[in-house]
Amino acid sequence: MKEEKRRRISVLRIKPINFSILNAKEQEAIIAVFQKFLNALDFPLQILVTTTDLELEEYFNTLALKVKETIQKTKKDIYQEHFDSYKEYLTKIVLENKVMNRNFYIIIQEDYASDLEIQTQVIQEKLDALEIKNTRLTNKELLDFLIAFFKNNLEDKEPETTITKEFLLHYLIAPKEIKNYKDYLKVNNSFQRIITAHGYPRAVEPGFLDKIITLKGNFDISLHIEPFSLENTMIMLNKQLQKQRADLYATNLKQGINPSLEIQYQDTKSVLENLQKGYEKLFNISLYINCKADSLEELNLLTKKVQAELNSLLILPKVPYFRMAQGLKSVMPFAMDELKLKRNITTKPLSAFFPFTSQFLYIDTTGIWLGLNKNNIPIIRDVFSFTNPNGMILATSGSGKSFFSKLFIARQLLNGTKVMIIDPQTEYTKLTEKFHGQVINISRTSKTIINPLDLMGHDYAEKRLSLREL
Repeated sequence: MKEEKRRRISVLRIKPINFSILNAKEQEAIIAVFQKFLNALDFPLQILVTTTDLELEEYFNTLALKVKETIQKTKKDIYQEHFDSYKEYLTKIVLENKVMNRNFYIIIQEDYASDLEIQTQVIQEKLDALEIKNTRLTNKELLDFLIAFFKNNLEDKEPETTITKEFLLHYLIAPKEIKNYKDYLKVNNSFQRIITAHGYPRAVEPGFLDKIITLKGNFDISLHIEPFSLENTMIMLNKQLQKQRADLYATNLKQGINPSLEIQYQDTKSVLENLQKGYEKLFNISLYINCKADSLEELNLLTKKVQAELNSLLILPKVPYFRMAQGLKSVMPFAMDELKLKRNITTKPLSAFFPFTSQFLYIDTTGIWLGLNKNNIPIIRDVFSFTNPNGMILATSGSGKSFFSKLFIARQLLNGTKVMIIDPQTEYTKLTEKFHGQVINISRTSKTIINPLDLMGHDYAEKRLSLREL
């Protein structure tokens, strides 16, 4: 038997957008471009949303260096004390809320008829048109991604002295053990269960997957998209239309009524018309969710939560009994659908599956913590990296505007930011004194003043203009 050719894969890391905060016209525009993205596909791909632990260590290490520089300049230890308090509090919030991060990927498997580089380039160009930032993983990043996906700990493995080059990758990424049960798996110490989408409603709102993606819990989402060839699609739909017409004719002869069959006939006819006009294409899709937990009780609870959320979207969930191994392969980042629980769908309804809808952890290395988003993910941004770094704090009386302002100032000082405060009501005097700042009182009896005539480096005309304005 001839050995099957090994296929390569390409993995793109996707930075999602805040779809829910966009207005209706902006959302429609994104969905319209996403439809063009789907119509351009002539090869299968996998969209994968993984869940990982929230990692802030790199951010803290970068900030610690900034604090060290600030201490060297100011000779004040208060900044180290403030940094330690900031780090402890942010870490505590993450642990208490059990915050987990989601990462978005597109996996492309090399097709026999196409070149992987061309396939990847096509996807990247279409993502650029959607204004979705994406980066292709290098071999080193891909290896780290696979090790993290399987949560493999090399220290728990027995050292191998005779690993050949052929089996080195398997040794690095493969779990130590996988136990296959009727309705769940045990991968190392993790209990996992695959849930499939068995039935879909006639209509869904754009970006509906966001309700699943933002659901609290540890699970991965795998969406397989496989385009049909146009010729095969036409032949299949014409046969289906003839069969449905015959069934309707037989029902009418018996003077019976079958509303479901009539709806199917009209839907098939509409799809065929749109395909013939070139408006849409036909796809096979498969949606799988891999729930993960530390115990079987937690896994059962998470399964119920995910199933309830799917039911609320009128998507029928199903656990594929005795097929957990195939389910696990179907959510692995290899663009392989082993379960093959597919559903035919056209471009327009498939565009409602737009998955890149919710931003999770995005850290500016020079940023500060501003708060938590709706997913309880810390928002760590550098406001000075924005195109227009101006801001305003609006809230009702007593809601904490002053407190947030003082917190914002204190955290900016960790980065060595120079802060100037105009304070008519002397609210910020104690904060300034705590960080050994200078308080300038503008009054006749003040010992500290601002000299408006001190305009070093300006010529006479600029000095005169400045004094006039003053």
